[in-house]
Amino acid sequence: MNFALLLSHLPNTHESRAHYESLLSLDPVRPNRLAAFWRRLGSLFS
Repeated sequence: MNFALLLSHLPNTHESRAHYESLLSLDPVRPNRLAAFWRRLGSLFS
């Protein structure tokens, strides 16, 4: 098998990283409402 042919099709890591980071920035991190509820409930009983 000729591995040189496979290497030419590998994505550029810098381009992949930039694309991945741009995808992450599209959906801002929202606080989990269920976790906030449990924290409030726990603080009432402690």
